[in-house]
Amino acid sequence: MNLESFKKFLNNAKSPLTKVEPVKVTFVEGLDKPDFLIIPKNGLTMIAGTGGVGKSFIALHLAIRYAIANPEKKVLLWLSEDPKGITAGRFKATWFSYYQSKFKEKYGAINNIDIVGNDTGVHSIDELNSKEIKELFDDYDFIVLDPLISLAPTIETDAQTARTFMNRLFFVAKDKDAIVVIHHVSKTTAEAVASASDPTDLYISGRGSSDITNATRVTYLVYKPSAKKEENAEGIDIDLDTQRKAVLAKDNWGVRTIIGTDTLTLTIFPPASKSKSKSSK
Repeated sequence: MNLESFKKFLNNAKSPLTKVEPVKVTFVEGLDKPDFLIIPKNGLTMIAGTGGVGKSFIALHLAIRYAIANPEKKVLLWLSEDPKGITAGRFKATWFSYYQSKFKEKYGAINNIDIVGNDTGVHSIDELNSKEIKELFDDYDFIVLDPLISLAPTIETDAQTARTFMNRLFFVAKDKDAIVVIHHVSKTTAEAVASASDPTDLYISGRGSSDITNATRVTYLVYKPSAKKEENAEGIDIDLDTQRKAVLAKDNWGVRTIIGTDTLTLTIFPPASKSKSKSSK
């Protein structure tokens, strides 16, 4: 693009600020309540955490909640580290643990979630341009890529490639309900967050360039609580091995104003709790 082209672009693009209508941030239907992760609409959201912390289970919860609320739309779960059969088993366990009692009649009707696993190998998409990525995901409204680094390995070592690829995803997400990317962080980051008095002050150290996290508008950092159990108001010991904490590490969309806190407690695995009488203490 030469100078004259830039001038033409600037003349066509500029507007007096006072004449521009503010954009109202909206959130994905089914993922817009503070009882789970809130996902901004038409945006790129990241869920970060160490390996094995439960990010793929969180992805399943997001997919189920979205599918229930949007039966006419389609979900793509690209979980490139596990065979589809493993994910299918986790899906059934998640459904019957958390959703069967409330949405029993909808189980057989949930046919709008497509799963891609590692059964046919892992295929990189980091060399595709914006138009090609858009065409690849054309059939889907809500997309989860887990983990991002497996689908776009070159972004781990090259900052410019990371910036370009994430900008392409950001561009494609504008025409979707949302794209959620799952990203691995270092173990030291997760340990620091779990023990910090204010986890939101900590920097996310993930695999690859910082441009990976910079491109997202909302980032949740998931970690395992350091305590094993805590007692709720009813005197029930809750096994925290079934739960995870999610810190709102980056918020450019005002999610914090909805959830009213920086840290959410998510129950993502099948519950394992037992009653305990207060008088027996």
